[in-house]
Amino acid sequence: MRHKSDLLLIILFCGAISVFAVGFWLAPQQQISTAENRTLARLPKLRWKTIAEYPHEFEAFYNDHMLCKTFLVRLRTLAKLVVCGTATSPDVAVGRDGWLYLANDEMQPIIRRESSFSQQELKLWCSNLRERARLLAQHGIKYLFVLVPDKHSIYPEFLPPSLRPAARESKIVQLSAFLRQRKDVPFLSLRETLLANKGAAPLYYKTDTHWNDLGALAGYNDMARALGTTFRQIGPLSPAELQIAKANFQTGDCTKLLGVEGCISEVVPAIAVKHRTSGAGCKVVLIHDSFGDFLYRFLRQRLTTVEDWHETEPDLDISRIIAAKPDVVIEEVVERKVCSVVHDNWRSWVVQTVRQHDKNAPVSRLCIMPDTTGICVTGFNALKQPAGKPLVQASTIRAFNPEGDYVRFSPEAISYCNWVLLKDGNQGRKFADSTSAAEYEKALAFVKRNCELVSTLDLSDGSKLALYHDRAAMNPRAVASTVSDVHL
Repeated sequence: MRHKSDLLLIILFCGAISVFAVGFWLAPQQQISTAENRTLARLPKLRWKTIAEYPHEFEAFYNDHMLCKTFLVRLRTLAKLVVCGTATSPDVAVGRDGWLYLANDEMQPIIRRESSFSQQELKLWCSNLRERARLLAQHGIKYLFVLVPDKHSIYPEFLPPSLRPAARESKIVQLSAFLRQRKDVPFLSLRETLLANKGAAPLYYKTDTHWNDLGALAGYNDMARALGTTFRQIGPLSPAELQIAKANFQTGDCTKLLGVEGCISEVVPAIAVKHRTSGAGCKVVLIHDSFGDFLYRFLRQRLTTVEDWHETEPDLDISRIIAAKPDVVIEEVVERKVCSVVHDNWRSWVVQTVRQHDKNAPVSRLCIMPDTTGICVTGFNALKQPAGKPLVQASTIRAFNPEGDYVRFSPEAISYCNWVLLKDGNQGRKFADSTSAAEYEKALAFVKRNCELVSTLDLSDGSKLALYHDRAAMNPRAVASTVSDVHL
């Protein structure tokens, strides 16, 4: 009997291994992971020259394509989230009563209020906003800067103990108080309005970083009142004009970072405007981040002409705005961008420097090594490059992953780009593993050893950008130049 039970156990064990092995080879192989937003490893070819790297490459391939990997990872994440109250991603913090907060390397210091704005930084913000308003006013365009608080500023009571804020004033409170003292700065903070509207129904999603329809409605009405004295077409929305229902929300960005999108749901308000008004005679350009998508929906119910410009960087394209000929420009920025952004005109500096050296080239390729909120590939590609040659195309060797960026360095990947942008100090997002961190250091050393430093830019946070050019394409008479702070 004992012999039969042992044999049965062996058969079951071998069968389980065979199922995974057969399924691994027969299942269709995905090229891109939508959950992790990255390209998956491919099956390596066995070659004598690279045989030493084959075990490592095959392990990466197997880990990416293991049968039922997505299901098992989701099951583990949900178990830790529900049973232990912890997150499997370092970019998400689990608070009380099911509240999830974005808590990556750049958000944690903001939430904890680890630093404050200096007087110089406050004056810089003030002068930038005043200059934008002045330039637009010369063309008869009104300007309003709208500051939206992050979720932790409205609902700090649900934060986990590890993210409890310090007693000092937050940067958003500092900036708001400073700008209110300057009557010539067109500024509106929505923090006070949202705090006043806190009630039984949340104004922000529990499983997402954004405000929900109720929060956006409160923000829109406050903004409409600020503009209504000049533009009556932009009026607040009364309760009689609204139809409020309930909806099931399952697509929170925090759940996506955890890899459990669609598995966790919450009931949220869904607001629709019953009747759209004409709102003729007023054209609005709304420049915004993802929070402004909600404001745009309400503006469209009041006005017939609203241009929706989704921007992720602080550089404002004044010439493009003037060409659009709006009556009013609303620039919406969320708290985290104000607190952590490097408010320097770095993208224009890159384009200007590259065009000065590559005058006859139709296209120049730029590899951006850092991945911070202010300086990254996404931010550079948001720049509407002015007419001229070459067109600067940006890429990176970093591959996004919820648990940190993956880096696999090869000289060919760097050499493909004839320009490389480096930054000292904070490099942005964490790396997924020690191998990625080591590969990133190899890439930095390769650039400094094989490329020529062309220009540097001192940033307002004390760090420095360095622009390198491939030696083979470099003009030997070019001399590295230093550019001090450039602001728009």
